[in-house]
Amino acid sequence: MEFPWPFDTHGTDDYTAWFALAAAVEFWRDAGGLDIAARAVELLDKGAAVVASALPEVDAQPPYTPAPCLRLVGLPDGVATTLDEADELYQRLSALGVEAQVIPYGGRGWIRLSGAVYNVPSDYERLADVLPGALRPR
Repeated sequence: MEFPWPFDTHGTDDYTAWFALAAAVEFWRDAGGLDIAARAVELLDKGAAVVASALPEVDAQPPYTPAPCLRLVGLPDGVATTLDEADELYQRLSALGVEAQVIPYGGRGWIRLSGAVYNVPSDYERLADVLPGALRPR
């Protein structure tokens, strides 16, 4: 027995995305349009250098080719080398008003930086200011 025709069609369609499209395109243009990715790369390269300069010399290259909107900065030897230690450092940074992902990989800790439309150079400067003190548990 075949289902009647109405069972073969969609229910209520949601056109919300179509109605928001004009505002989304305007925001995208205001944020930089096609230059958004280039801005993120430049912002992250400079931001990663600022954060790395606040740390003692770390002889570690990121394990992967950087993504356009992400960078890894190596932490000193012995810092955040496990998930628990990484979480503790993340919590200390968060308590200081800085949100930065801390991850262990390959036997060392890393800070993962993002370059989103809302990020500005002072975000990375703030991380560089508080990171050395946050490396030492209280």
